[in-house]
Amino acid sequence: MSGESTKAETRKVGSVSYDGKTSNLSKNQINQLEKRIAEIEKLIPTLESEAAELTRQMSLPDIAADFERLNTLAAEHKALETRIQDLYNEWDKAAGELGN
Repeated sequence: MSGESTKAETRKVGSVSYDGKTSNLSKNQINQLEKRIAEIEKLIPTLESEAAELTRQMSLPDIAADFERLNTLAAEHKALETRIQDLYNEWDKAAGELGN
């Protein structure tokens, strides 16, 4: 063995340690959490890019002068920011359950 430790080598299931922390999670639960964390890590940058694009659009003079359009974009931006924060919170909770 090359001396590198992998998750498969360090993971123990059910009331044993997972990377040094006590875990009561089944192997299936651990796999589901890891999968969801990976999904969130892919989704957040996409949503952040969409939010940045909305910010850019709202800064355009034509849109800034159109109150109705600006309000629509601002509402979309706020919804995206809320979703992003919810995903960060979900990631934090899932990572905490894994002991990361």
